[in-house]
Amino acid sequence: MKTKKITIATMLLAIGLVASVVIIFATSALDKTEAVTHVDNPKAEPSAEAVPALSHGPITTDLVPALSQGATITDLMPHDLTFNKKYDVPKLIASLMDSKYRGVYMDNEIYLRVMMDNTIQISKDNGTVWKKYDTDEVDAKDFAKWLLINDPNPGYSIEEVQTRLANGAQVKHLVFENVKEMYFIIDRNGVQIELVQPEKIASVLIDAQRMMITSAISAQMLKSFYDLLVSNNILTETHAEQDYSERIKYLEKNLPNFIVTK
Repeated sequence: MKTKKITIATMLLAIGLVASVVIIFATSALDKTEAVTHVDNPKAEPSAEAVPALSHGPITTDLVPALSQGATITDLMPHDLTFNKKYDVPKLIASLMDSKYRGVYMDNEIYLRVMMDNTIQISKDNGTVWKKYDTDEVDAKDFAKWLLINDPNPGYSIEEVQTRLANGAQVKHLVFENVKEMYFIIDRNGVQIELVQPEKIASVLIDAQRMMITSAISAQMLKSFYDLLVSNNILTETHAEQDYSERIKYLEKNLPNFIVTK
């Protein structure tokens, strides 16, 4: 075995080569580090699993004929009384949820109530006789997309409804002879009634989420609605009289165009 002598020139050349390699790689690593430092953290896009109702693109009613059998707009202005703390609608909703009903609706044609088992009963003689009505079941994803386009009051409670639909709420659909339609969004939090109706049909409803009225409602219809709540053991007569009185005062003061005399 022989050992080769290392000359001074060879050693200097080796040192220079090593130094050059170190400098080149160190500079490259520094550039990459700086590039990453100035990139904003991107926000995660909602996934189809998280919000299935909002991730399928535009839809037309032609794709979902079951959702378009009646009118899709109305000139009647809806108003939500739920968030009026002065008149304490949440207590009224609590009384409803403590009863054997999950929703009550009235217009100048029918009375409707949603039972605890989510069946729908309708009376056409002011609550004397009630008849069970069959409903169609609608795919929640299709309904969510349809609602984004056809809700007569766009943006109204839309986020909460879409969240419930995305989280597995069931949707039932009921069609009436005069192109009035009702959708019932059902989950463990209760029932929410969505109404699509022709013009000039005033209505009032209460469900697990809200109390709604439409313009052109009469004081007499609102009184009949409270009578219906009493007859179904949702409110006592005393509570109903007090609540009705407060509701009328609020409407006359804040929404005078909602009340008609006849």
